[in-house]
Amino acid sequence: MAPKKAAAKKAGAGDEPADETVNNFWKFYKRNCQNLGAELNKKIKEEYEVGYLEEAQEIKKLHLWDPIGW
Repeated sequence: MAPKKAAAKKAGAGDEPADETVNNFWKFYKRNCQNLGAELNKKIKEEYEVGYLEEAQEIKKLHLWDPIGW
């Protein structure tokens, strides 16, 4: 008789993967700015580095009034 497989764990509150949306956005935004030779937007950079990384504030929206490039 073959050994029984362990029952699959049900996804609970502690098993949810971390939300990487902001980190992925920053990574792709930064790479695309470098590829295009465009400057990083100061507001986006500040929101990510100060608000998100240092103060651990969740970013849900970015309101930009400055042009982000050509």
